[in-house]
Amino acid sequence: MKLFIACLSFLFCCNVYSQDSVKAFVRLVQPFKETNTVKSSRQFIVGSTCKTCLLTINADTVKTYSTGAFAYELNLVAGDSSFTITAFKTDSTFAVKTLHYNYTLPKAPDTVKVLDITSIQTFPEGNLILQAGDRIKFRIKALTGCKATLWDNVPLYEMPLNQSKGIPGIYQGEYVIKETDTFSLITIPIKLTGSDEKSITKETKNIFSVLSPASPDIAVTKGRLAHLEYGLGEDRLGGAKIGYIDSQVVLKIIGKVGSHYKVRLSKTRTAYIPDELIELMPKGTFTPASLTDKWNVYGDEKYDYVRVGLFTRLPYQSFQLLDPARIVVDIYGATNNTNWITQFQNVKEIKNVHYEQVEDDVFRVTIELKHPQHWGHQVYYSGNNLMIKIKHQPENLSLKNMTIAIFN
Repeated sequence: MKLFIACLSFLFCCNVYSQDSVKAFVRLVQPFKETNTVKSSRQFIVGSTCKTCLLTINADTVKTYSTGAFAYELNLVAGDSSFTITAFKTDSTFAVKTLHYNYTLPKAPDTVKVLDITSIQTFPEGNLILQAGDRIKFRIKALTGCKATLWDNVPLYEMPLNQSKGIPGIYQGEYVIKETDTFSLITIPIKLTGSDEKSITKETKNIFSVLSPASPDIAVTKGRLAHLEYGLGEDRLGGAKIGYIDSQVVLKIIGKVGSHYKVRLSKTRTAYIPDELIELMPKGTFTPASLTDKWNVYGDEKYDYVRVGLFTRLPYQSFQLLDPARIVVDIYGATNNTNWITQFQNVKEIKNVHYEQVEDDVFRVTIELKHPQHWGHQVYYSGNNLMIKIKHQPENLSLKNMTIAIFN
């Protein structure tokens, strides 16, 4: 017993010594450089220091967390600013870093004073592959009081000042792709005609094509991280994801925006997928569709499984629902032909399974769970069988037996 206490005392002393022996430091994650030219007054200093250090920025005390991490918000004034970051230890040692910022106020928008088009924007942004019914939106900045047209006959309209942030000379309009359009890899000319009938023409920087009947329109997913996205929006984590899907899932292509293909999931649903996540298939490849086959519901020591028979790999989307707890999986392009479900008695988490044909080409699988808490599930393919793998509730629910993931 004395030896055990002595060992604990030794380890405690070593830990204290280890903390005390760390020199004062300042390590920055943001910004990366010491000298920074910025266009926004709101900036952040993010980094870490030693756990026992006192931190100041320009003599203001900064809160540090138990890990030594800190974050500090700046509100810059126009011009040059400097910020001195100092980390102090109780033994009077310290570390210093200095950051320099140059903040320039954004210039007030200037008006176009001669017959010219100074800016052309198209939406969605990027090079587009389109089909009949799709819309291209145009916005240009040009001399006010003129006539602006696409292809010399589709008008763009000058916006009133209350719709253009007070800037005159903003013209907007849309073009809807027609069934008769067959253009490929073109830029679109925009003509501006002044009151004196003089005119200039400029072209879009992006390239536009109509999806050709001869072009490949079927693709399969590739890689472990293939995913479908709701739209074209982006943030630091990428676009809003419908969900991840397995490899070799067959998709119907109906267009392309920049680096994202537009795919049709059903008659009423579309999605987008980055071009690096698919492989185009040769013309003549069948459109994704399948009847459903028999099901098997069974379990093992850790998981329950639902196996839905299909004849090709179709896209899908899964949901976790509460009260009551259930998992819902929509299979796009599937039509019900299931007349046999085999459910074994070794399932521990699945209470009941049933299906519904919610649309002509959307087949819904609903799995009712025995416990109110979800413990995770995975959807993937085994051959052409869609597998839904459901984790059992742990036998011991005490917190000390849990592994908790924290996403930052």
